[in-house]
Amino acid sequence: MKSANPRPKRQKRSAPESQTYEGEVLAVLAYEFSPDDREASDRKLKRRLREKKLGKFEAQRIEVIRAFHRDLLQELTRPVGSAFYRGATGEFSDMSDWNFDELVEGMSRRHPAVPRDAISGFMAYAIYLYYLR
Repeated sequence: MKSANPRPKRQKRSAPESQTYEGEVLAVLAYEFSPDDREASDRKLKRRLREKKLGKFEAQRIEVIRAFHRDLLQELTRPVGSAFYRGATGEFSDMSDWNFDELVEGMSRRHPAVPRDAISGFMAYAIYLYYLR
């Protein structure tokens, strides 16, 4: 006997409409903590860029994004020396410990070749990943 409400088939999820080349690169680089991870990251990037039809693997373009990532990682893992760190606002770490808008602005000035939208879009996740966890 068939049920009245059969479970719908799962549809394959595609990348969000807003997914960009820089966004995809940052999604992979988010987990690159050491220069030893570079080779594996490059393999993932080549595959993901090809599968999502975001463009070819451009080593120079990725190096620019990688420099931004390293700079941001250093900024967020050493908050006491950061000009963007407001200080702890409570007993536990919180997103409001950082001046988000100034951090985006500062990173945009330091890395003008990385689109501001990519920096802004990655910032909240980076704070979560590198500071809150």
